[in-house]
Amino acid sequence: MTAPSESRLPQWVDDLPAIGVGVLFNLALLLVMHLIVFTTLKDRPLETITSTIIDEQQQETLFEATSEDTIGTEGDLNSATMSLAAAPTPAEDVQQQIEEVDDVLLPSINPTLEAMPQVATAVLTDTIESRGTSEVMQGDGVEGAMDRLTFELSQSLKDNRTLAVWLFDASGSLKDERDAIAGRFDNVYSQLRSLGDTSGMYTQAAAFGSGFEYLAKEPVQDANELVDAIKSVPNDESGEERVFAAVGQVVKDYGRWQGGGWNRLLFIVTDERGDDPQLLDTVIAEARKRNFRVFVVGNAAVFGKEKAFVRYTYPDGFEEYIPTDGGPETAFPQLLDVAFWGGGDARAERMSAGYGPWALTRLCAETGGMYLVSQQADGPRFDPAIMRSYTPDYRPAREIEADLSRNAAIKSLVQAATSSMEQRIRTPQLAFDAPDDGTLRNQLTEAQKPLAVLDDELARIHRTLENGERDAAKIDDARWRASYDLAMGRILAMRVRAYGYNAMLGDMKAIKPFENEGSNQWILQPADEVDGNPTLRKMAEQARELLEGVATQHAGTPWAMLAERELSQPFGWAWSERRDERLAVLSGEQGEEQARLLLAEEEENREQRMQRKRPKL
Repeated sequence: MTAPSESRLPQWVDDLPAIGVGVLFNLALLLVMHLIVFTTLKDRPLETITSTIIDEQQQETLFEATSEDTIGTEGDLNSATMSLAAAPTPAEDVQQQIEEVDDVLLPSINPTLEAMPQVATAVLTDTIESRGTSEVMQGDGVEGAMDRLTFELSQSLKDNRTLAVWLFDASGSLKDERDAIAGRFDNVYSQLRSLGDTSGMYTQAAAFGSGFEYLAKEPVQDANELVDAIKSVPNDESGEERVFAAVGQVVKDYGRWQGGGWNRLLFIVTDERGDDPQLLDTVIAEARKRNFRVFVVGNAAVFGKEKAFVRYTYPDGFEEYIPTDGGPETAFPQLLDVAFWGGGDARAERMSAGYGPWALTRLCAETGGMYLVSQQADGPRFDPAIMRSYTPDYRPAREIEADLSRNAAIKSLVQAATSSMEQRIRTPQLAFDAPDDGTLRNQLTEAQKPLAVLDDELARIHRTLENGERDAAKIDDARWRASYDLAMGRILAMRVRAYGYNAMLGDMKAIKPFENEGSNQWILQPADEVDGNPTLRKMAEQARELLEGVATQHAGTPWAMLAERELSQPFGWAWSERRDERLAVLSGEQGEEQARLLLAEEEENREQRMQRKRPKL
């Protein structure tokens, strides 16, 4: 019989039940693991995650604004609110490590306002598809925009210390808006103080045009100190607006201000798209690296056009619309720049779909900010709920361009739209003076000369669009589909009208007599009957079918409105006669004195126009 071995544990442990031993062992193991974790993290500050959430009822009460979608590159296309989430703010030491690595991978923005080289495609921060964000402020645009920015400031301040930089366009057209925003600074920051501690809020302001200038030496805690400086910004008469260079300057100067651990908000106030969009990708990469969220308070882009219009009053009281660089709202042109037969339509020239200029809106989208439309273009308004399905694509232009090659219809549309902008197609003469047969015949002959050029341009655009017709049915994006069908419908309608126009002028050369005494002018007016061969009638039917489809399938949108405008004028022609009193005076029917007075008035008006110095906007 073998003797039992001696115990290695104390006698009192041996006397414990087996379950007690297990409990003691596990507690000891947990204590050791806790000490290891604590030792690893005790000197490392906790990461702060910034997450801004808006209560739907609170948003409706405070802002009374219609939400339009999505936040930057992290947005949800089906989201009903905007700018509700900010990017995480890394801890200070982690942020410093990231910045050191990024400085190797990404070039820093030049601290001067000289042209900055674009970052190579290969080193740009990866961009998830973004559908952008624009919000139309209801009622007073500036007031609504300031309320929204107040909310963004309050949410940011709840999360972390916050630096807010206001960047003002110094052009003369924005003087009133600068003053209005400066006048509301006291209200904005009073609201912030009423919501809690603002000791962690610092504010800076700057102005830009062809140059750049800070309005304070250092960021201030009392933003009211900046009011007088903002109101005193001298108007920049250069006509240049280098907004992206200015953004780059702010990001460079304040990207590391007082170290990491800050929320940084940049508020841009402007009424144009900026003259240096070639810097866009560079600025986006830098702003995201330095944790800047960018917001813009600006005008809506005119639908499908590069030029917007602002009403300007001259010193003599005369008012007119001055063209400004307010668009386009998309990366590539999607709308034919073709005038309507029978005269232009001011509403079509100045309407907006509710989106900001593409480059600035993309800057907001990529940085988790928002483009706030403070002023709509003159013209019809469109329901934001409907327009949400037609949001422009805010991915990088190179990615959109790559998609163009995958669908011939989209590619041909961009080519046709670009061609129409480079050599704008204008409509021919429709009124013909006929004080005598010789004058009428000469006018008819002169009107037919440019028609050959017009028909050639229309045919060229038609062929371009036809090259992509095989892929038209494959377009699954509502905006591209509406744009292609509208372009094809309009170009077909114009070709039908051009053929009939030339035929009508040829027939009139036989000199048709006036039926009414005193008539001195022939007018070509639209008519339902389309004269010509079966091919022409088939083109007219196809045009009508496409335009009616756009009006029905895209009801409530700018495309539907333009299609209806095109359909409102029949495709055929008929002559009508009228009396033009001015022509009667100039032809001597009313006497020499009346003709002299009329000519003198026209000369005076011409001299006044020459004396007015149109501002650079």
